Amino acid sequence: MASICNDERGSFGVMSGHERKTLSLSVHFIALLIDNANVVERRLRSRMANFWGASDEPRGVFSAYLKQVAGPVLIDFNAQRRAETASALKVLHLLHAMRQVQNNLDALASDNFRYFDYRDGSDNLPKDRCPFSAQEDNPLTSTLEWGLDRMMDDSDNRTTRGVVLRYGGFAPINATAAWAGLAGTTLRHNIGCGYFEPSTSRYTPATLRNDTTAADLASIYEGVWRSQLLGADNGARREFLESVSAGTGVGGKLFAIIQEEATRMGKLTIASPFAALVKRWGKGGSYGTCLGLPADTTQCGQEVVVRASAGLIELPVMNGGYLGARRYVYGSLVSDVPSAWSNGVLDDYSKVRYEIFCSVIREALATW
Repeated sequence: MASICNDERGSFGVMSGHERKTLSLSVHFIALLIDNANVVERRLRSRMANFWGASDEPRGVFSAYLKQVAGPVLIDFNAQRRAETASALKVLHLLHAMRQVQNNLDALASDNFRYFDYRDGSDNLPKDRCPFSAQEDNPLTSTLEWGLDRMMDDSDNRTTRGVVLRYGGFAPINATAAWAGLAGTTLRHNIGCGYFEPSTSRYTPATLRNDTTAADLASIYEGVWRSQLLGADNGARREFLESVSAGTGVGGKLFAIIQEEATRMGKLTIASPFAALVKRWGKGGSYGTCLGLPADTTQCGQEVVVRASAGLIELPVMNGGYLGARRYVYGSLVSDVPSAWSNGVLDDYSKVRYEIFCSVIREALATW
């Protein structure tokens, strides 16, 4: 079986295809190209083989980020690059709402949370439709806590729009992003609409893209965990962590990594108990949308896909016979990938989004 974590192709000394350029110009230049990626970042880059076009150009945006909580950055591959991340950015809406709760400006039990159903002409479930302000009549009501849980657990676009309306639009939420130090983050449009504005039937990503970065998304989770963005003595922090799809245990690709690393160490018997103790908090995002044609933005000039994931992971470690934990925040994304290449790119990304944890899983298993 091919190794998941230790495939280091192209990592040491040899430039991979997308790093080589041939100049055949009448004017010549001398250039020094320095690959400052670390070993793990180079492996991730090589694993995203379908992301690089034949002309060595990237097919969209790819970013990966991993940082130990209150510790060093371990992976920073293009992690400051602004990109659309779809519903992964709903964590910013949650942070803004929890700030209001913490400051006693709102209450989770408040039963006047308003949201609306939307009729966007699609076969999508109501929660997945694009919010349209012209259809905001006949409100549905519930509690703020219920609305936030639906926004995060169900990724409901209706209640996400309800949060925007409750607090006065995008500007206050962007002010929270600035307060939190999210320099690469700007909310411009209703999540669920992609780059489409239903009132004009136009695709205009230049003005409707919601920008953020893998590092910014991760920093929200670290700031909350460390009680820097929400206080430890307030129910807002607890509610934030309960809302971001908290879970214990792993399966699938992440368990395969744990099993492979444990096997390599001669510790296969601890793979399952180790995996059962892993804790996770996070939010993903997914879009299939369009870039508009320059001459007619009502038409889909290029179908593109977006996938993103960010959150916090806790790995169990043994310290002198006692069980402890190491925590890491992460973010990863592929954005604006042309649909013609999406199958291969998404296959690569579905593996790489878990492989960012290879080295830290290996280190945690070594303590057992």
